[in-house]
Amino acid sequence: MKHEQHEHNGEPCSCGHDHSEPHQHHDRRKDAAEPCACGHDHSQHPAPHENQHEKYIPEELSITHHENAVIVSAEREISGDYTRIKEALSIGLKSLAGWVENQNGLVGHIKAHLSEKGGSAMLSTTGDEVQIRETANPGVLINLAVIVFVENEVGLTDQVSKMLKQLC
Repeated sequence: MKHEQHEHNGEPCSCGHDHSEPHQHHDRRKDAAEPCACGHDHSQHPAPHENQHEKYIPEELSITHHENAVIVSAEREISGDYTRIKEALSIGLKSLAGWVENQNGLVGHIKAHLSEKGGSAMLSTTGDEVQIRETANPGVLINLAVIVFVENEVGLTDQVSKMLKQLC
């Protein structure tokens, strides 16, 4: 998971954390036992900033925010037939958009990119004939981005997780 660059009230992120790893959140109060390592003065803004950092959600979903939008993203490799997965995902995306609208939310974009995986071959030789071993690996790589305006963030991530599970 990659920690995206963002701003804290006009200041660039200077958290000091390794941004290639999940970000550990901290108590931003001045009287907290462990001081914040972000590098900016939390007394200057009253709202916690942890919701501006990328969060890790179970099942390898990540969630970020941009202004008032909630952004959920995921990448999955699913074994199975490309056409079946494509059709099931189309139904799932439509259902997810309907859920957002039923929550009085607004759909910005809900996008998925599918890439079909196929077979693989292992070729080897010790100087004589070339040995070829082929394997069929039907599967689909899915990259998903859900950009919506909705209050129920937990419900949204539950809906995305449910949709992805139904593809398996």
